[in-house]
Amino acid sequence: MKSRVTYSDLKIFDMQRNDWHENDFSRDGVNGGKKRMNHASCIFGGMLIVHGGYFCEEKSLYSEFEIFDLEINRWFKVGVNDYEENAKG
Repeated sequence: MKSRVTYSDLKIFDMQRNDWHENDFSRDGVNGGKKRMNHASCIFGGMLIVHGGYFCEEKSLYSEFEIFDLEINRWFKVGVNDYEENAKG
């Protein structure tokens, strides 16, 4: 039987201490990134940007963007027009 499980953990390498540390956001209902696999991601400035993916447990596809701020260790869900609205603010 083939089993697929999605996770919401995030492993970050600290270059100054030369070690890995892991944050598991699955227990954090407020700031946790969604569980997913087969997503696209990149680092832009001080942000990890994640798009799309698949959530096996519910057999659903994601199309939204989420951003993890690497300096304050917090997830943000963003929409297409959020950048323009925040820039005008």
